[in-house]
Amino acid sequence: MVEKIRKFFANVYVLAVEDYILTKLARFDRSSIDISDILKILIANKDELDWEYLRFRLDWIDLESDFKEILEGFKFDFNNNLRNISKEVLDKFKN
Repeated sequence: MVEKIRKFFANVYVLAVEDYILTKLARFDRSSIDISDILKILIANKDELDWEYLRFRLDWIDLESDFKEILEGFKFDFNNNLRNISKEVLDKFKN
């Protein structure tokens, strides 16, 4: 995980997007806002995510089933403008 942390400027470091998703997912008080954030992050970063790293970390902290449950939200995408994006995200996670 350390290699995924990036220096933003001076003494400010930021988590990798994958780790930010994990922090949202691992919250014991996870809310619908957290789930919405995860879905938005996935859509915005679908082509930049390190899917292998994300799958590894999900498995390592035993949150893969929770993540898959959230991905189910993409199957209920009734907005035709987002249907292709939803399919891309689901396909990227499967591979």
